[in-house]
Order: sequence, then C-alpha cells, then structure tokens
Amino acid sequence: MKNTGISRGQIRCDVLIIGGASTALVAALEAKKWVENVVVVCKKDVGRSGNTIISGAAFSVCVSSPDNSDSAEQHLLDTLDAGVGINDLSLARTLVEEGQEAVLALEQYGVRLLRSDGSLVRRTPPGHSRPRSIPTDLRDFAHATRGLSITVPLAESARERGIRILTQTPVQRLLVRDGVVCGALAVEASTGRPILVSATAVILAAGGGGRLFAQTNNTLDMTGDSFSLALEAGAALRDMEFIQFYPTRAISPVHTNISSPLFGEGAVLRNSLGERFMPRYDPKADMATRDVASRAIFSEVEAGRGVNGGVYMDLSAVPSSSLELKFPTTLKLLKAHRIDPAKQWLIVSPAVHFIMGGVWIDSRCRTGIDGLFSAGEAAGGVHGANRLAGNALTETVVFGRKAGYEAAAYAGRIKRPPEPPEARVEMPPESRSGVAVAEIKARLRRTLWDHASIVRTKEGLTKGRATLAECQDALVSCRIEGPADEAAYLEVSRMVQVGNAVVAASLIRQESRGAHYRSDYPDRNDGEWLGSSRVEKSGDTLKVSFVPSQQT
Repeated sequence: MKNTGISRGQIRCDVLIIGGASTALVAALEAKKWVENVVVVCKKDVGRSGNTIISGAAFSVCVSSPDNSDSAEQHLLDTLDAGVGINDLSLARTLVEEGQEAVLALEQYGVRLLRSDGSLVRRTPPGHSRPRSIPTDLRDFAHATRGLSITVPLAESARERGIRILTQTPVQRLLVRDGVVCGALAVEASTGRPILVSATAVILAAGGGGRLFAQTNNTLDMTGDSFSLALEAGAALRDMEFIQFYPTRAISPVHTNISSPLFGEGAVLRNSLGERFMPRYDPKADMATRDVASRAIFSEVEAGRGVNGGVYMDLSAVPSSSLELKFPTTLKLLKAHRIDPAKQWLIVSPAVHFIMGGVWIDSRCRTGIDGLFSAGEAAGGVHGANRLAGNALTETVVFGRKAGYEAAAYAGRIKRPPEPPEARVEMPPESRSGVAVAEIKARLRRTLWDHASIVRTKEGLTKGRATLAECQDALVSCRIEGPADEAAYLEVSRMVQVGNAVVAASLIRQESRGAHYRSDYPDRNDGEWLGSSRVEKSGDTLKVSFVPSQQT
C-alpha cells in the first residue's frame, strides 16, 4: 500500500454526515436547525442512492386516531417478539414512541403520505398484530424505485436550506486525533482529487451491506462502508450475524420486490404442488416474519418442492380494491407485463435485504468514540435478531433526527475541536498482473451467499472464512489499471473486512435465533446466547466477544 497526494481540497463544518438516503438527509435537516455548517458526503448521488429507494416506501408506526386500536406499547411488543429477546430495549422503545412525530414531520419536507378521505392509509405486514404500515403516495413513482418518494423531496429540502452536498465522493477513512473523530478523507470519483473534511461531529449513515452477498435486492453502493469505517475508527459492531432475507423477491415473470403487506390482504405462498406450505412452518402461516418465511422457502426448494429455485406467490385472493388503493405500483407493474394477479402466480425467492447488526450505539446515537455518531441501517440494536417490515424506514427518520440533534449539540459544546491529522490517500501498488478486482469481488459475494446466508454450519462458515482470507491475499497482487480499479480495490478490501465480521459473529453464536439459523445448532438457547455479539478491531485482526442482553 502506498500513500499519495496530500489532500488539496479542504472543507470545514460543524457536522459531517456520511450517506445520501433517508437517514443521512433527515440527520442533515435536523442538524441544520441547530448549527450553521452541515455537509453531506455521498459515495453515489444524494437522494438517488442507498437502500431507501428500493424499499417499499412504508413506515411502520402507530398513528393516533379514534378508530385505531393500536398503541406504541403494542408496536414495541411486536418489535421485541420479532427481535427474539436481544433488541436494545431503549432503542426499540425510542423507535415506537417517537415514530409518529418523526414520520408525520416528513410532510413539512414535501414527502406525501398516502391518505384516503383525509385519513392515513394503514396496511398490515407479516409480524405486525395491527395495521400500522403507512405508505407514501406513489402515483408519480415506479415500483422498483418507490423510495424516491421519500429521498427526492428530502434532498431538495436539504439543498433549499443551504446544506452542502458532495456527490460521487466516497469516504476513504475517518480522521481521528487522540481518540476523537474530527473529520474524514474523501476522494472525488471523477477526478481522483482528495478532499479533507474537518468536522466537529461526524454521523455514519451510509446504510448496510447487502452487496456482500451474491443474491440481494440492495443498491450497488451497499457494500458495508459504514461498518468498516467504524471499525477502523475504533468503534464496535454488534449482531453482525443477523442478516435479513426478503422472502418475496420475484424472479419470474418479473424481477422486483413484491410487497410483504400483500400477505395481510390475502396473498399466500404455494409450492410446486400448489400446496400452501407456510402453515407447516409457523402458526401465523403466511403472516410469519421474514426469517421464518425465507427458511420455509429454502426448505421447500431443498425438498424438491420448489419452482425454478423459488416458490409461487398467489395474489388471487387479494381484493382488486386493495391492490388499487394500497399497492398501486405493484398493480401498475403487473399490468405492464400483462400479468393478471387473479389468475397468474408469481415465482419468488429470498434475497439479502437488510442487516440487523451494525455500529454499536447508545440511545443518543453515540458510538463510544467522541465525535462519532451513527444511525439507520448503519447502526445495530434496534431490531435484535430480526426486523419487522416497515420498522427500517421508521428507524431512518427517528434516529436520523436524533443523530442530527445529538451531533449538532455536541458540536455546539466543543469550542476548540481538534485539528485533523495529516491525511494522505492510500492507494494500492500499481500492477498489471494478478487477478482482476472484479473477480475477487464476485468470489467474495458468492462465498458469503454459499456459506453465511439462510442456513449456516460450522463447516460452511469455516470454509467461508478460509476463502475470505484467499480473497484478501489476492488483493495484495491484484490487477490495477486505473482509477476505477483503485476505487474498487478500496471497496473490496472493506467488503472482506465486513464479511469476516459476519462470519466471525455467526461462528461464535452456537444456536439459532431470528434470522441466524445454524443447522448444526437448530434450537434457540436463551441459557447461553441471550445477548449480542460484539466485533472490534484489535491490531490487524477482528476480536469477537459476547455481551449478555440487558433487556428487561
């Protein structure tokens, strides 16, 4: 590894947010209320990248109304039940108690929530005991990018308020002096120009890492940057073994996510024999949580009752009025492909969707490293071992607001922030031999899918760890032929590190819980494993430990 090019561009700000989707933008908008200089730096394009855009664009939240039997306490109980005992209780309680205010506040930034006769439309996704899924108004948006209904108006609001936005500018590393985070070193993708951002407070809000796996519905930029940046700065990760799979990723006759709240309207899964199989796996049948549904699909395929690697999703019992009002983009997509949901079944298969784990934070989004905060999918603890549908988007606005406020408050208290250390861009040695970076990346992603996905074993995880080590060795002499390869080298290096965190956490947890299923330890074991894995960097290696649950 060589160091080149002392940063030529330098920016000073009170709060720096790393990311570009809903968490980052909500954090920036909140911080701007309290401090003057707020900067958002994004690997791709702000408002048009990140996992929010491929989400179902629906917030799970209890909204008070005379006809609503729901409550924040019931939402909390559902969330804790899905999390199988290891949610951070303070974070989960914050999610449900502050969700209504945070979600409704989006309307002041131009986000349109779906209403019928003036009342918010509510849907019931699997795992929820009450209708509390609040979708946005999707009349102007395509099914595949429904989340733009959230991120586009937020990005426009950020620009209107004078928040500085740097796009296509991936962060290479956080800058730390004497144990305090004081900025970041980024590189402008188009020119290779280094940019040093000096900041009193930094918020990691760059999402998760679904692209670590070969089969995923995540956007291309979700390669685990938040997790690696945190580890390198000295922060810890938690619960990295808990990877959520979206069970209803359509693979034929269309390729897209099919909304899970359709199960609350009458949709069912069927195997190749036409049988409804979910009642065999869970009393809630098709309303079971995503972890159960994904394993059920996997089991049906393994037993020879699958259909082209998936199963059927039958929408024939969903009333046409529900499709028209609550799922307009789904209906529009089906019509565009001449699919009659009353007569034709879809084929669906699980894909990596969300990482429940992430940066270890407290109830104020602090990471334990002065000056560093985190929120959204970048952070862990809210969801425990499995996430309920719609809780992720609620998390982005609840904790985006909280992180923005806390970071601004911190910046306001620090009168003389430390100067960032001298920073140079680290580049791989130039080479025209060796394996292409793209080949190493593809091998890494296939390895994690094969050995650390829906069903895991010690043997498979050990093989995965060995292959990750081979990927790391290959990077040392990989082929570098230009700026694109240099950027890919950094990205894949981080992916190897985060992949090792996932494997290490999966190996240490010798039980099955939520989205983590070990076929060699198929039972839940509260006596030994009621708690969270903790991953930290120690020298050049990762240290994994177990922390008992504090949930009471």
